[in-house]
Amino acid sequence: MTKIAVLLLLACAAPAAAQQPAAAPRTPAPEPPQAVATRTTQPIHIDGLLNDAAWAAATPITEFRQLDPQEGQPATERTEVRVMYDDGALYVGARLYDRQPVRSRLGRRDMGMSASDWLTVILDSNHDHRTAVGFEVNPAGVRRDQSRAQDGSEDNSWDPVWEAETSVSDSGWVAEIRIPFSQLRFSAAPVQTWGMQVERQIARNQEFSVWSFTPRDQPGGIPRFGHLAGLERIPTGKRLEVLPYAVTRAENVERGANPFREDREYGMDVGVDLKYRLSSNMTLDATVNPDFGQVEVDPAVVNLTAFETQFEERRPFFVEGSEIFRFGGDGTNLAFYSRRIGRPPTLVPNVDAVDVPSTTRILGAMKLSGRTQGGWSIGVLDAVTRREEARFRLPGDTENQSLTAEPLTNFFVGRARRETRAGQTAIGGFVGAVNRDLDTDALNASLRSAAFSGGVDIFHQWAERNWTLTGFLAGSHVRGDQGAIISTQRLPYHYFARPDADHLQLDTSLTSLSGFAGAVRVARQMGRHWNVNGRLNTISPGYEVSDLG
Repeated sequence: MTKIAVLLLLACAAPAAAQQPAAAPRTPAPEPPQAVATRTTQPIHIDGLLNDAAWAAATPITEFRQLDPQEGQPATERTEVRVMYDDGALYVGARLYDRQPVRSRLGRRDMGMSASDWLTVILDSNHDHRTAVGFEVNPAGVRRDQSRAQDGSEDNSWDPVWEAETSVSDSGWVAEIRIPFSQLRFSAAPVQTWGMQVERQIARNQEFSVWSFTPRDQPGGIPRFGHLAGLERIPTGKRLEVLPYAVTRAENVERGANPFREDREYGMDVGVDLKYRLSSNMTLDATVNPDFGQVEVDPAVVNLTAFETQFEERRPFFVEGSEIFRFGGDGTNLAFYSRRIGRPPTLVPNVDAVDVPSTTRILGAMKLSGRTQGGWSIGVLDAVTRREEARFRLPGDTENQSLTAEPLTNFFVGRARRETRAGQTAIGGFVGAVNRDLDTDALNASLRSAAFSGGVDIFHQWAERNWTLTGFLAGSHVRGDQGAIISTQRLPYHYFARPDADHLQLDTSLTSLSGFAGAVRVARQMGRHWNVNGRLNTISPGYEVSDLG
């Protein structure tokens, strides 16, 4: 039996006072502005001073309008932004005047934006009106970067290689930015136009101004970006990049009576990462024994729910191009969760004397991702994780034992999406598969031997993007030993054996389980006084995607 949840939300905002005059008819949004990038052969030094002679040849962007606090009014402070490029990178030079002292904060990369001035440059280098990447810097030189989607969502886990330097004076502050073309994805056309937005935040008066202005009661975002023209014969950079690595480690830790660990331990790892650009917009990534030693650790979390914590993906191999693999991210279904690959081993003996790896080693992985000029977004990923052993000693025993904590596993993901109408319509599909080599009785009783999932999704906008329709339909099929399927039926998000569900029954003879899920949503999001959001969700009891999603 299918469980259906329906949510319908109507929001109405009335005028602040009865005597306030009626709202004026909607004013059409101005046409997106255009800037021209200037090619230079002179060197540009990224030092935050803007004193290189090359900058004099570029025409500055100066027209900025407020979104906050006075929507539509000119920015209170003057801003000049120049864009240049050479064979290797795009350069942005900004002089941000301020008659009052500049406000800034020092922090880590991707810190929050509050209580500081910021300059933001957002590029839709594919010019598909659906995806973009943002580069932000504050007067202290703190950088933020993220990939962005048309719905306004941001992914701060994207960490490209780029440069930014700033300087502060009595008249304001200056920012110089260098963005290598190797960090962007764009077409192979000899003459290109990109989408671009430039934003400025002034903290002292909570002012937020933009170059390409769209009233808040009208659809904005990436499709309303301005245009950056003048980009000609941009080289794609090196087609092949090979990055070998070697890591040594030494630990000097008092480990007490752990019979499997020594107080002093030494180790070494080697591996290689490879990137090959099939075209300027299609990249093949491969890795053997990848090095994730510089990846930030996950925050400590106390989870008191029946559901696992979803951690942010920070590993560079999986972050790049991750937006292409997104499917069914509606809050009830996430078909691909890359943290499954290389997760901590599953079978860990519940004893004090135990030695088990903290993660499952990825033997090798390959990913093909990018977009075609015909409007297709394509992503294919395959990864193999090795068999991990856990050593342990039972209480009162003097002999060591071992078991397989995680089996040899193959993960496969395929994603394709076709976009039309300047990104206002998209139809896509997804397939995923997990296959495990279960060579022990304990593994057969605990883990599913195979898991498959697939589905289709749709995105459609009309009426000048005021109305949006989104939806997906997905199915799943898992296989395994009877014990593994029984455990699956007893998971907290299934609970086939719960007494209050007369329509469900725990079947101890099953060796597979199938299910489906779907959702459709219709929304009017940009009304001045009324917004409408209607949603229909359905999910069957046997739907199971946690092996990959």
